[in-house]
Amino acid sequence: MVKNEKVKIYLAKSEEQALANYNNMIINAENMGLQKLVDWATTVSEEEEFVRVNIT
Repeated sequence: MVKNEKVKIYLAKSEEQALANYNNMIINAENMGLQKLVDWATTVSEEEEFVRVNIT
């Protein structure tokens, strides 16, 4: 999905259209569960940081 949407951004005929295409890409990603991915990555990152700090 991102690959196709990025092409639409790059090939937009104006900056305004590129921005609109970018916003549509973000909306589509959010509808597909982007926030779940962000939450998961944040949790993993925090756990790894906790382990790193407490081991060294």
